[in-house]
Amino acid sequence: MKNDKTIGGIISKLAQKFSLDLNGNDYDAIMCKSLSSTDLGTNLKSHQAHIAISNSEMMDIFPIIDIEHYKSSIKDTKSFYYLELPVTLFKQNLQSLVEGNNSTISDVINTVFQDNPTISKNMSVVLNRRKNSKPQIELSGEFKSFIRKIAKDQDILVIAKEKCKLHYKALIINANDPEANFFSNTAIFDFKPQNKTAVNVQDYHTDSPIKDGKNIIYYGAPGTGKSYSINNIIKETYSDYDAAKDNNDNVFRVTLHPEYTYTDFVGQLLPHSDDQKNVNYQFTPGIFTNVLKQAEDHKDEKIYLVLEEMSRANVAAVFGDLFQLLDRKNGSSEYAINNEEIAKIVYKDPKHKVIIPSNMTILGTVNTSDQNVFVMDTAFKRRFDWKYISTDAGADSDDFKNNNNPKINIGDDTIVTWKTLYQALNRFIVGDLGLSEDKQIGPYFIKFEGADPATAHELVRDKLLQYLWEDINSTAMEMYTSSNRLFEDRDKISSFSDLYNKFGKKEKVFSDSFIKSLGVSDIENSSED
Repeated sequence: MKNDKTIGGIISKLAQKFSLDLNGNDYDAIMCKSLSSTDLGTNLKSHQAHIAISNSEMMDIFPIIDIEHYKSSIKDTKSFYYLELPVTLFKQNLQSLVEGNNSTISDVINTVFQDNPTISKNMSVVLNRRKNSKPQIELSGEFKSFIRKIAKDQDILVIAKEKCKLHYKALIINANDPEANFFSNTAIFDFKPQNKTAVNVQDYHTDSPIKDGKNIIYYGAPGTGKSYSINNIIKETYSDYDAAKDNNDNVFRVTLHPEYTYTDFVGQLLPHSDDQKNVNYQFTPGIFTNVLKQAEDHKDEKIYLVLEEMSRANVAAVFGDLFQLLDRKNGSSEYAINNEEIAKIVYKDPKHKVIIPSNMTILGTVNTSDQNVFVMDTAFKRRFDWKYISTDAGADSDDFKNNNNPKINIGDDTIVTWKTLYQALNRFIVGDLGLSEDKQIGPYFIKFEGADPATAHELVRDKLLQYLWEDINSTAMEMYTSSNRLFEDRDKISSFSDLYNKFGKKEKVFSDSFIKSLGVSDIENSSED
């Protein structure tokens, strides 16, 4: 029985190895596949978001169709069908993957399973017919997302199909397990070929299995971490996403500006020359069209379009006829539009109706201090969910405490932390100067990134003072919102040049009323150490 390479033999070994209640008679197919870094998405060059199964026997434990019979009707379609199949995972098995003091995997397992011995995940099964190559099965969805968090290169994935059902069990064998060789790449069946589980062509569906597409705008004062919040949302799906490296093909990012137009967003006719230097005009897709194509080609993956600084462009004009697509039902556009150029790129059919699919999410940022640059109309606003980012969001994080909260000498040896300073400014702006909240600033208005006291002082001088002089103090004086002043009287500071030079010399620049608002407990001693 030790080397019994039958379904019953493999199931019995798994049951004994991980103390599981499994019966080999309950299964009619099993496959074992060694996972590669490409399968797990740890190969940064590939960005692959699925587990690829190209072995024809392994493919057969999943629903199949007569590929050759239907190939003429799908020659321009990448993915032949999508199915969501339930797969059960075992906590006892996955805990065996924790090696040494690696608490990360253990934390992931405990968080997902909690007190349950098993969990069920949806496994997206895609039959991908690639050009000039054999078809392959691609496993993705929440099953793949979970596996990639706990498995490593060369670990072995075992999937067993329940008898006469489209229900599956999955286990992982540690690559370092002494018995790993027993679970070599293989597929075993207890049913005859003519009895394989089949899917009729009428049962195909090309809709995305993901139904949570949304339109969300994160808004707040400058420096509150709106983009940081968006990055965290994306990392819930793609944990290794790095905005600086732009390392994920499913995340598209663009910053809007006053000159940004519909043609920049959607695409436009541009001149192209051929090898004979003949010039012709071709439609060159913009970022929105490219995002739609990615979402159409990868329906079982989440696609993100991030629009930074939306209030700095005329977004109604930027979206144009796409405005109608923003109404969503079950994650996708409730109403379609006709746009031949987009349809040719996305669907290869100029007559195809254009929609935003349910696996595509639009995430935007709006700086409240810029809302008067281009005012968004109510009709546009109500098609987005609005998430407010407080001026105190992130101020208690370890990153802020360790790298972005230095002590600042604001004049006459008055030493305060950056957190104390920016929060006191916010209270003074609204309470004492009578200005609106959109004039406030967030904890990351200045990114100190571990700067020493001298550098931190220069950053405040160079990045904060002009904003306070022009947008805060001058506005309050012009609007007569208060008799209070943020800075010293005009006989002491009559220009920004005076302010800049005095602060640079660490002389007193802030008014007595502002210093008083700090409170004695907020002020450090006269040492900057």
